[in-house]
Amino acid sequence: MVKISWLNERGIALVLALVSMLVLSIIGVGLVTIGRHETRFLVQEILSDTTLYIADGGVEFAISQLKGNPNYRGPTTDSLGDGTYTVTVSTAGAGPPFNRYLITSVAHIPDAANPKATRRVEAVVQRTPQQATRAIRAAGGVWIFDPTTIKGNIHSNGYLWFNENTTVIPDDNDNGSVYTSAQEGWWGLDEMILIQVGKTLTVDSSQEVKSNSQIKTEDRIVGDPYIEEWSDVPELTFPSVNEGELLAGAVDMGTGDPPDPFIMEDEKVYNFKKGWGTLDFGHVQGIGTVVACNGVRVKFLEPVGDASNYLKMNVVLLDAGIFDKVEFKRDTYIEGFISSEGYIKATGNVFRLRGILEAYRNSYLWYSVKIDAGATLECKELTENRPPGFMSGGTINVISWEEQPGI
Repeated sequence: MVKISWLNERGIALVLALVSMLVLSIIGVGLVTIGRHETRFLVQEILSDTTLYIADGGVEFAISQLKGNPNYRGPTTDSLGDGTYTVTVSTAGAGPPFNRYLITSVAHIPDAANPKATRRVEAVVQRTPQQATRAIRAAGGVWIFDPTTIKGNIHSNGYLWFNENTTVIPDDNDNGSVYTSAQEGWWGLDEMILIQVGKTLTVDSSQEVKSNSQIKTEDRIVGDPYIEEWSDVPELTFPSVNEGELLAGAVDMGTGDPPDPFIMEDEKVYNFKKGWGTLDFGHVQGIGTVVACNGVRVKFLEPVGDASNYLKMNVVLLDAGIFDKVEFKRDTYIEGFISSEGYIKATGNVFRLRGILEAYRNSYLWYSVKIDAGATLECKELTENRPPGFMSGGTINVISWEEQPGI
């Protein structure tokens, strides 16, 4: 009889070796598989991150375009590194105020036709105009017939007539001088008088009073500023208004007069198309911009704002005829930008402006700006509610910059 011994271990080493090899093979295959997946994941992550950087580059490109041209809207498609981006700009969706823009940049590697990776970035930016240096800019003369305080520069291409006590003080950026660049005299007289002071013109000692011709009443200029006749004051130039941008999305008010009260909403632009005669405003409320086109005289017949609540309103007169103007007939308190291709006139008892007056009527001897009211003008660049179409220079500030999901 043959006896079987269960204690015989011959061959067990081979079995163990085979099992170990199988286990190691499984582990090896797993490690290779995991490595491949990790490599693919890392490659895709690198592609995705690189595509995001390209999309960011598209936003940077749009910002650089907006600095030089506030009307830039794209679309622009360009290559950057290993991919391409397409960028567009819109005011829709950016929210108030007027000078905010929504930038959308979509990037692909290698391109939109054969994308291995796609990323989308949206940024909201705000354009901050250059700080104002002039409280009054006038293509023609500036006539001031009531006691007036002006914070900021006065610059005219015409005759300056200060009939009452006028004080010009520096603003926060040390601008408080008086300039005229005109070179022809009052009614053609030989004296070539371009600045005349009826009572006193007070200008800070750190500032200037310069005329390209004669200053008739230099002894009435007090405060010890630097005074120079026959100077070399450069002539003001006035950039044309971009009507397309200004009126894009504006509320069409037709050819009639505004309702009374006229209530502005959500910083909107209101386009009045009355093409002849007078556009009469009664009581005005809210925040916004009034635009009058096609030759018309704009008159505010009732008080505008009050001492404790300046009305945030811009007033723009375009395509003005020879007699067209913007006129404030009663007490006026405005924080805004008043721009007229005609004249600007204030005849109430009080005229207070925190902002800028710009009058484009080109008349050396006749006025572009006439103030028959006790006035205070405080030069202030309006970063929050300056209307579109008037932006120039300045900086771009980022409000938000986010990657958009879903791509």
